[in-house]
Amino acid sequence: MYQRIDAGSLVGKALANHSVKKVFALQGGHIDPILYGMKHVGIEIIDTRHEQGAALMAEAWALKTGDTGVCAVTAGPGLTNAVTGLSNAFINGTPMVCLAGRRPMAHADAWTLQELDQLRLVEPITKWAKSVTSPERAAEYVRSAFTQARSPRLGPAYLDIPVDILSKPIDAHLLDSVAQPISETGPMPNGSDIDLLVDLLQKAERPMVVVGSGAHWSRAHDSLTSFANTYKVPIYSANAGRGIISDSDPWCFGAAAPAGSFIEASTNADLIICMGVRLGYLFMNGALFQGAKLVRIDINGGELATGFPGQVNIQADVKATCDALLDAYKSGSSHQEWADKLAKTASESRKAFASLELGPNGLIHPAAAVSAMVDVGGQDASYVTDGGDAMTYGMAGFPANHPGQLLGTSVYFGALGVGIPYAIASSLSAPDKPCLLWVGDGAFGFNAIEFETAIRHNIPFVAVVANNGVWGMSYHGQGLMFGYDELVSVEIGDVAYHELVRSLGGYGEKVTELKDLRPAIERAIESNLPACVNVTIDKDTVSFATQAMASVGFGG
Repeated sequence: MYQRIDAGSLVGKALANHSVKKVFALQGGHIDPILYGMKHVGIEIIDTRHEQGAALMAEAWALKTGDTGVCAVTAGPGLTNAVTGLSNAFINGTPMVCLAGRRPMAHADAWTLQELDQLRLVEPITKWAKSVTSPERAAEYVRSAFTQARSPRLGPAYLDIPVDILSKPIDAHLLDSVAQPISETGPMPNGSDIDLLVDLLQKAERPMVVVGSGAHWSRAHDSLTSFANTYKVPIYSANAGRGIISDSDPWCFGAAAPAGSFIEASTNADLIICMGVRLGYLFMNGALFQGAKLVRIDINGGELATGFPGQVNIQADVKATCDALLDAYKSGSSHQEWADKLAKTASESRKAFASLELGPNGLIHPAAAVSAMVDVGGQDASYVTDGGDAMTYGMAGFPANHPGQLLGTSVYFGALGVGIPYAIASSLSAPDKPCLLWVGDGAFGFNAIEFETAIRHNIPFVAVVANNGVWGMSYHGQGLMFGYDELVSVEIGDVAYHELVRSLGGYGEKVTELKDLRPAIERAIESNLPACVNVTIDKDTVSFATQAMASVGFGG
């Protein structure tokens, strides 16, 4: 029995003090004391088959719950395997803590097992990276990691502990002095900024608001919803901001994406307020909004200085800003005519999406598969989408009615393979709801073995695979730019993904006809197992995202 009190014990106690309930990890000798420390305080360890999966599950836990996700990986290759997950969280601004083992401090530069300069490796892809040098300070460093992960701009914090430091016995009384977390308080807007915003909103005839991930991390759901319905302003959402205001709300106009009414709104608005949203290529670095007065609100002042400059720039927390605007509300225009026009365009777009059934070759259209998933899963299920073209259709068709309901491939980092790890974490965080993953056949392959993790831990979800036998976005990107008669390295073939899942102990079936898709998804949910519905999709359908990228010379 593991009875030693060591730095791993302090790590476990510090994690418990930060209300950590689950940690995603892959065991290695360099982190055994940490794993035992977590076990002894009742933290559930979801042990994965690859460290990339563990890191992505930790990020998804944060995206789903709003809390800080935690992963634990062993030294050397254990950490290098987690680099994609850390990078994804860094680009997305997702708060997570990565705990890692490290070779013994006493064996530095001696070519010992899994020797690597780990801090230099992770410094460019984390916002804070440290190594513990004293076992008595392990809990202090964990507390610092959580504080740094949640401080503006949010992101992953990294902490490693050399195994000789980690396993050194300490006095048991140190467990009683592990400090509590530091409370989070974002910057407040000043009164003059709020007065200016109120004045702009009163005078605007065609205002709109774009909310991003910053609204999610400030937990602005209630405040933003009240603001939208009080000021009567159309709201569009992007990234982790999807679901911060429900798609069912009359003042929510869906995703800040080419589908729907977003382009019409952004090119005709006279006032655009961006709340906690990064103005990257998705918004032409802000140039998309140059026809309107632009107000930018972000918790991070550095973000306000990047991209297209706002005429008004406010460094403040999104929730605090919405609350202050509500307190300062004065009667004004309802903007109803403007909203009705946008609602009509959005409604027509949804109808057009729902009408798609078969592609050019008479096979299932990807939009039809997404619609079938929503028909079965309903408006309250957890949805995940992963891939290039596949993700585009998923983001256009899935609902986002509450924070964290809809997760998908990062539009900025573009890491494929997030889907299965994201679905596992989503299912874990909301076990009373079905979890449905729409994933491209290429993206499926990256972390397919994590189906075994889900089966072993009894974590049900349904992966509907868009099986068109090609890397869809690249297939059409090359075809549109260079001609379909000269394609390079874009074909995969028809793979029996459902048989792979069945061989691991899950549920699986193949679907080739649209009429069979809904019953197949229903059977997969009813199996209460990790499941795969392998759907033959028409490869000659081209998403609007691929067409747009090809038009500017980028092939996906």
